[in-house]
Amino acid sequence: MQSERAMSAGEWIAANEAAEAAKGEILGGVVQKNIDELAELRKEQKLFREEQANTIHRENVRVYRNVQASMIAELEKQTALLQEEIGSLKEEVSALRQKVSEDKAVKVHSPLLLAAFLLSFGTFIIEILDFTGVLSWLIKLGNSVFFGI
Repeated sequence: MQSERAMSAGEWIAANEAAEAAKGEILGGVVQKNIDELAELRKEQKLFREEQANTIHRENVRVYRNVQASMIAELEKQTALLQEEIGSLKEEVSALRQKVSEDKAVKVHSPLLLAAFLLSFGTFIIEILDFTGVLSWLIKLGNSVFFGI
């Protein structure tokens, strides 16, 4: 029985090499399986990233279009408000121009009116002085002072 159990050194080496080979085949199979799984995971990751990028792009486009539509609507509102304001400002400017043109007409007549008033007032004073006799007295006084008469 011992002889059956006892193995020669060569048999031990052969058995060890066979076990190592079997171990290498098993490990090689496991490693290859892991490599294949890793490649599959990388493909899935790439597809997920592409899908995610497409989803993000679609969302960005949707948000951009919503913002654009909101800006257009707000721009239309602001434009309408500005047009109303411009209309009222045009009316105010027109009224101011009318008033300024009327004021210019009054200002042109004002010096003429002032001159006519002063001339009339001077004539009135002279008439009063003549009526009271003061004017003739002033004329005589002026002649005696300046001309010695």
